[in-house]
Amino acid sequence: AGAPMVGHLHTEMQRLMRKLLGKFVSTQAIAAAKDVTSVNFLDDEVQHQDSIIAIGLKTRQYLQDNEETLPPGTPAKFFRHVRLFYTSLASSLLKKFPFNDDILKTLSFLNPETREKTSAEAVVQLGMRVMPDLNAESLLEEVAEFHITHLEDLPPYRETVQPEDPTDEPREIITEDSLQKFWVYMRDRQLSGRSQRQFPTIPKVALACLAIPHSNADPERCFSILRKIQTDSRSRLTSETIHNLLSVKFNEHNICSSFVPSK
Repeated sequence: AGAPMVGHLHTEMQRLMRKLLGKFVSTQAIAAAKDVTSVNFLDDEVQHQDSIIAIGLKTRQYLQDNEETLPPGTPAKFFRHVRLFYTSLASSLLKKFPFNDDILKTLSFLNPETREKTSAEAVVQLGMRVMPDLNAESLLEEVAEFHITHLEDLPPYRETVQPEDPTDEPREIITEDSLQKFWVYMRDRQLSGRSQRQFPTIPKVALACLAIPHSNADPERCFSILRKIQTDSRSRLTSETIHNLLSVKFNEHNICSSFVPSK
């Protein structure tokens, strides 16, 4: 996705880890852990039995249909390898994913529904890193006010999505760019009866953080478009022309034949 998604990154890592553990670890062990990364998944006592561990419907059916014809010890050996696969994968995620990265944890404040997971002091520290000239005291007060404001009193941050099945009810979800729209609303939000903005500082930090790239999707997309513009037959295009063509391509979303350039 090219939309701002960095605010979802830590939550998505946690969700992925929880989803993986659910395939071979008991629900009770996952729910009892304060942090999903602290689940002792190597303990045989918290792992699912062979009859429950996730191996796929077709594999499970094959084992049942061929129970009498398989060589002795084959199912037991198979399930040992399944457990080894899951524990190795979970260990790899813990090693390579930045679950304990303080910045990613603090970025949870971007989402109104996870804002309370981050202290006001942590948001101020992050704000001073991305925008060193900010007034730290003002930012601290705004974050504290943001934390205690009820969700229903905040600008809309969910969008209604129509289901593919017309018999289903529409759902309200946080879309890829709804957080950016939310913080634009917060930036323009004014105190009742006054022209003064309620949150003049924290939206600046939030919008700066949302500009942090969460992946290399956009640069790769840019390179792909560049290769289509600067072909062998157009090798003499100047850097300025290429820059202008890329700018039009990325920022103008109308049909190209109807594009009218400015003077």
